[in-house]
Amino acid sequence: MRLYSYVIVALLVLPTFSVIFYGLLWNSPSIVDVMLTPIVLTLAASGLAALCLSLVLTPVAFYLSMRPNAVLEALVDVPASVPHPVMGIGILLLFSEYTPIGQLARSLGLNVFDTFLGLLLALVTVSAPVYVRSMREAFSALPKEQFEVFSTLGFGLWRQFVNVALPQVKASVLNSALTAMGRAISEFGSVAIVAYYVLTPPFNGAKYASVMIYDIFSYQGLQAAVAASAILIVVGLLVSTAARAVIFLKRMKQ
Repeated sequence: MRLYSYVIVALLVLPTFSVIFYGLLWNSPSIVDVMLTPIVLTLAASGLAALCLSLVLTPVAFYLSMRPNAVLEALVDVPASVPHPVMGIGILLLFSEYTPIGQLARSLGLNVFDTFLGLLLALVTVSAPVYVRSMREAFSALPKEQFEVFSTLGFGLWRQFVNVALPQVKASVLNSALTAMGRAISEFGSVAIVAYYVLTPPFNGAKYASVMIYDIFSYQGLQAAVAASAILIVVGLLVSTAARAVIFLKRMKQ
């Protein structure tokens, strides 16, 4: 069983490591220069998306751990089960002139098409299920007895969340945010629909890294795309390693 597991996992990661190997072999200063701005944009947007998720969805994850709700859980998982280009189309439709929300956004001067705001909305939407699942597991691992005690003292769910649960899961919040950030870094489908270009400051005309790699493949071929992809994979692996390091350090302190 052990050998079987290692073989299967090796086959799963083989394409990724082949890209890293040949990407480093074929890399050139020109590819690094071309990818610099897309990587900066990707890290900025995915990092901000992870921050938004931790601020907005942590209470939702706590609620689901305390009050399991099949309907709410299914709704949270919708972005993970719908093709991501479709999610991008949905975001554009929601903020178009055809909907009340879109009309309100336009009256406020908000535009999501080819803007940093649209890019951020796409990343938050597709990464939300990853964050909620991770944090729900973290909250579910906490001893239930302590919540029962505070409930008898008159603490509602919000006070239990702020005063009891949140102080115990700070490392998990950081780990879940980094995991969601890693998911956002790899996003392509919704981004290509909503923000193929980012035409707003400070990234005027820049492209998200995954979109840039698609363009490089389309116009320069496989060799250049592999070199560019290797750079993005290394960045994603660094974020993933940081997420695992947080959990490792947490276990070391326990």
